[in-house]
Amino acid sequence: MIRSGETESGPAAGEPPLRRRAALALMAGAVLSPSLGRAQSLAQTSVQTPVSGGAAPGTAGPSGAQPQGASETLTTGRDTSQRMTTPVFVNGLGPFNFLVDTGANRSGIASELAAQLQLRAGQPVAVHGIAGAVLTPTVDIEELRVGSFHLKLDDAPTFARRDLGADGLIGLDLLHDRVVTLDFSRDRIEVSRRSYAADTLQAVLGPEFIGAVIPARQRFGQLTIIDAVAERAHMTCFIDTGADQSVGNEALRRAVQAQVPPDKWLSAEVMIHSATGQSVPGLVALVPSMRIGGVDFTRFGLAFADLHTFDLWQLHDQPALLVGMDLLRLFDMVTIDFASREVVLEKR
Repeated sequence: MIRSGETESGPAAGEPPLRRRAALALMAGAVLSPSLGRAQSLAQTSVQTPVSGGAAPGTAGPSGAQPQGASETLTTGRDTSQRMTTPVFVNGLGPFNFLVDTGANRSGIASELAAQLQLRAGQPVAVHGIAGAVLTPTVDIEELRVGSFHLKLDDAPTFARRDLGADGLIGLDLLHDRVVTLDFSRDRIEVSRRSYAADTLQAVLGPEFIGAVIPARQRFGQLTIIDAVAERAHMTCFIDTGADQSVGNEALRRAVQAQVPPDKWLSAEVMIHSATGQSVPGLVALVPSMRIGGVDFTRFGLAFADLHTFDLWQLHDQPALLVGMDLLRLFDMVTIDFASREVVLEKR
């Protein structure tokens, strides 16, 4: 979503192994400092997925079924934070490795690559980072091509490659009306132009489907899940494939901590760093139980911070969670259907 000339986007990264791009619609990404690893080692994570759906015998799962309209499987790789990247051509040149980021409203590019390709400078825009808005340089891209999908970008924000962790990012300006399937078991992404019809989704999942089909809503262009609870605290979740770590807001931390005996509350301080150069203090703690759309997570190490993003979403005082790749990769496949507003989490 663009508001008053402001670009709401968000790359990010830091040094491996704990790079974090905690950005969804309204913020630039972030990275958790290495001290996070001490607290994460406390967690023994397990996932319980209920059998959901069922269908006519012999039907295929989302990876094999074709929704209405064109579909394309993209070659993917991983960055050092285990986020998915895909080859992208910029003005006919490339390929370059771009992050696939359902948490960014606008696609962006590394400033070093923009200089290498001599892209024309655009008007600076304010990008909302983890601690506020930062004026960010932009460039104009005549054609950004991902497989057979392409778009023209004016005033695409630029970020340092060392912070972005890739040559650029693909955001919702390309993905917003499509179905995005992240097949972690095969390291591939399938992008479809049209969504599954609501009355046929259960049919294409097949009788062997194990997982959950989660209804979602749209908020600031993002899909949000409201059927989510952490230690009895109801929360709003945002799916962000560009974030390697999930982050909850302070309202969620207070609600969770109130349900955990003091001697069981294990935590460690961290700093969250943004691609815009901002830093915000936070902590990581062991959450005994969490449920998202009927899927249970136990003993999960989760970061908490008072990010500017939650203020922009008007969720400062309501429990909220950015769902990153640490949670998504616990499944073999994640399908994000923006048109039908559904998220499918699948175990094979």
